[in-house]
Amino acid sequence: MTERGRPSPPAAPPLRAVFPLLAAHRATLVQALLWSLLFVIVPMQVPLLTGDLVTGITGHGALFFGLVPISDPGTVLAVSVAGLVLTAGAYGATAYLSTASVSELSRRTVADLRKSIVRHLAHSSIDVHDRFGPGELLNRIIVDTQSMREFVERVFFNTIQNVLRVAWPVAILFLLNPEIALIAAAFLPVQYVITRRLQARLREATRVARTTQGQLTASVKEHLDGIETIQTSSAEAVAVGRLWRDSDRLATDQIAAKVYGGLITGSTWAITSLGLALTWWLGGSAVLAGTMTLGTLVAITGFVVLLYTPMQRFTLVLNVYQRGLVAFERIREVLDSPSSIVDDPRAPNLTIDGGRIEFRHVSFAYASRPVLRDVSLDLAPRGITVVLGRNGSGKSTLLKLLSRLHDPAAGSVRIDHQDLRQVRLASLRAQVAVVPQRPVLFAGTVEENLRLGRPGATEGELWEACRDAGVLDLVARLPEGLASRVGPGRGNVSGGEAQRIAIARALLRRPKILLLDEPNSALDPEAEARLVATLERLKGRLTVLVVAHHSDRILDAADQVVVMEQGRVVPSGLGPAGPAAAATAREARRERPQVPSGVPA
Repeated sequence: MTERGRPSPPAAPPLRAVFPLLAAHRATLVQALLWSLLFVIVPMQVPLLTGDLVTGITGHGALFFGLVPISDPGTVLAVSVAGLVLTAGAYGATAYLSTASVSELSRRTVADLRKSIVRHLAHSSIDVHDRFGPGELLNRIIVDTQSMREFVERVFFNTIQNVLRVAWPVAILFLLNPEIALIAAAFLPVQYVITRRLQARLREATRVARTTQGQLTASVKEHLDGIETIQTSSAEAVAVGRLWRDSDRLATDQIAAKVYGGLITGSTWAITSLGLALTWWLGGSAVLAGTMTLGTLVAITGFVVLLYTPMQRFTLVLNVYQRGLVAFERIREVLDSPSSIVDDPRAPNLTIDGGRIEFRHVSFAYASRPVLRDVSLDLAPRGITVVLGRNGSGKSTLLKLLSRLHDPAAGSVRIDHQDLRQVRLASLRAQVAVVPQRPVLFAGTVEENLRLGRPGATEGELWEACRDAGVLDLVARLPEGLASRVGPGRGNVSGGEAQRIAIARALLRRPKILLLDEPNSALDPEAEARLVATLERLKGRLTVLVVAHHSDRILDAADQVVVMEQGRVVPSGLGPAGPAAAATAREARRERPQVPSGVPA
């Protein structure tokens, strides 16, 4: 992302870059091009018909389109008016067909872009998401892609049309009067040079404004996500003040972009108006001298207006052009972001027989801050292992390495003696289920949430997962059972209930390994007792790794206990569980000093 004050990346050729996106819908693209070009050609007959009309009714006769001579003024009038009516009808038809086909093409293109971004992010490693942040990614998926739709509709096709809008009038003008044509065309390069110089500054101002807009979006999202903390901390004034500052900064950056846009618009209209005035002067002088008919002057000035129209119209879509260019760069920045997790499609699938987990001299760091230091573990298959430790001890990172959200910086993570970096990622995640500390229930029904990872599960398998996770009583209490809607904006389930639904969702996938991150953090004693009962039911069926801050209940259910401190395994806390091991782990937690804050878990 471009930061304020940093040099801009080199400009990408937007029209050339957008064309492959449009070419994916070839039939619609051909229709849109055809109707767009006819939409330009049809009204260009108006100056010729008008010129012939003026020439004919003044008694000079008319040569329609240089092919059909008519001397009778009444006939000239009738033919000219009929031609103008037909032109108007054709113009209306091509306007509708052009708008409809271009809109359909832009809609499909933007839909493809959004799908590409979402697909890329769905398969990207977590560090890619962390690099941009949810607010910024939301801005690029919704706002930037919408800017690309405007770009396609108002810039891409406008540019193609403008080639014809310039070439046709210039050709006709040179046929009618080469001298005036040369003078009128001489204003175009002058305007081009001025526009190019101002455009570079406008583009940078637009990029800064778009970056600021993304930062404001992220700030608003943080404000809404953290509204409970803000209110309970009496920090409303501070939070609102921060949003106001970001909003004022965005307004300032947007005004700067508008200033450069205004300079381009003003200079374009001033120069083209000067060229049109000079055309009237030269043509009017020729009419007064008797070397040019009034109808020819009308036709010439009509084509000069058409010649200058592309430049004038360009200023009207200039902001759209710049927004589209910047939006495309921002979209490409996301799509080109490399994932740190590389999956080799030629690698074999992971085969889990027992589910033995091994960490061999594993080290890991977040942004150069060490989190795990030479960790070696051997966790028995089909048992329950509880990893204890203070915040920042590195215990949650173990789960992220096991599910390959990250890869270790050194050492290896193995399941049944297979290095996870040497097996297919899909085969790993198909057999390893994770329940995060704060599980997400998506907007929808309980059943839809349960089927998220396995849409084709049978109804019997659904109820079996609910029974194993201890959520049958919850489903019975909900007004519509499995059809009850849950998710953001609905307060019909508690944190502990959401945790149990998430466990049922994980179990429905029939994993070989289940990873639970702080599953008891939001549970009351009764709910925690249900969780322990769930773990007891899973003993001997699959390997369960539970990360916990503290929990005597879960310790009593464990087959193995691991205690971590400052990224290392504490020797006295590693071994089979039992009363002595549990007591040792509890004593270790009480005696060890607090881990310094700021170290990621």
